[in-house]
Amino acid sequence: MGKTRSSKNKTGASSRASTSKAEQPTATDLIAQAHAYLGQSNFEQAINSLALALDIEPANREAKEILGIAEIEGGDVEKGREHLTGLLPPHVQDPAPSTYLYLAQTAPTPQEALQLYESAIKLLESKIEAFSTRGSGMEEEDADADVDVDVTKEELMKECITALVAMIEIWMSDLCFEPQASSECDTLIARALSIDPNDIDALLTLSSIRMSQSKADEAKQVILQVSRLVMDVIDRIDKAEDEGEAAVTSTNTETSDTTGQDRMADEADSNPVVRDLPSIPTRHLLTRLLLEHHQYVQALRVNDSVRREDELEVEGCYLEGWAWYCRGEAIEAGDEEGAKEKLPEEETLPSKNECWTEALSSFMECASLHESQEHPDQGILAHVQELIPLLEKAGIVVEVDDEEAGEDVDMA
Repeated sequence: MGKTRSSKNKTGASSRASTSKAEQPTATDLIAQAHAYLGQSNFEQAINSLALALDIEPANREAKEILGIAEIEGGDVEKGREHLTGLLPPHVQDPAPSTYLYLAQTAPTPQEALQLYESAIKLLESKIEAFSTRGSGMEEEDADADVDVDVTKEELMKECITALVAMIEIWMSDLCFEPQASSECDTLIARALSIDPNDIDALLTLSSIRMSQSKADEAKQVILQVSRLVMDVIDRIDKAEDEGEAAVTSTNTETSDTTGQDRMADEADSNPVVRDLPSIPTRHLLTRLLLEHHQYVQALRVNDSVRREDELEVEGCYLEGWAWYCRGEAIEAGDEEGAKEKLPEEETLPSKNECWTEALSSFMECASLHESQEHPDQGILAHVQELIPLLEKAGIVVEVDDEEAGEDVDMA
């Protein structure tokens, strides 16, 4: 019996050891865990996970890069930059563009930042070229050396443009008084637009350059070009939604809806630059620029896409109110440029008071959202609190349904 009991114990211990070994996280698991911690701004735990990953795989470059990023984000910039620098030549022969980009963002001088961005851009351009060469019939084993299967050519193009725009921002801020600043901006934006002539962020940067060069008319034309690109996406989204709603009452719902979506996708494929709406911050910027140039209806339509995407977004709510307020002023002043357009759902132009009623409703909602979310932008709240009494003094009243009373617009 003793022998049998001993045998069972050995077997049980072996099983537990095997299970314990199987449950040990891999370096890949720990890196994924670190990404999750970074998403929660838990830099300490991310660093701990990455340290464990490097214990398992000391040469893992992804872990080293993310460790450097986590340290920088956690406040230890010097240590983080040291880790990232170790991933550049002469330490490694094939650095990743992302390493240069992260280092550029924390460079101690604008000149060093420019050099790091340029190094990243050259690597990105070579990868973009590899995609093009691959498509032109180059032997796959030769082309694939520079092609990352985890990214698309479009993603590389966007990353390259983003780096070029970052360089322009340095020339327009830290180095704006350098005699070559204007020409450098022109050269860099030309490079960005040669990669993608319809890139929204590049075009908005072009408008900023033209404004800084006192070329207001050219800047306005660029902004209107951007607006047309964004409107094209919005119109196609609206069309797809309308077709989808109509399909609900059809006997062939699935076929009709899919057809509409496929048609929208086909249009997007023919012009991949505008297949998706730009980011919310980019649409905020475009809305503000359209308002500056008295394009109130276009501003409302662009901002409406933000509101539909996130109805609780504070800045979108504020810009909605400001656009209606400015439109009302334009109508009152007889501003031909600002008052002649109608929204698609409008049969006639609204009156000043109708615009201001919409504005007051948005401002009151914005103030409520600002308070409930403890939003950090106090400038928005100050402006809203300045405009609400002005509109109320002008006799503007927001009618509230009984069900809504005491909810979003309760500003007592």
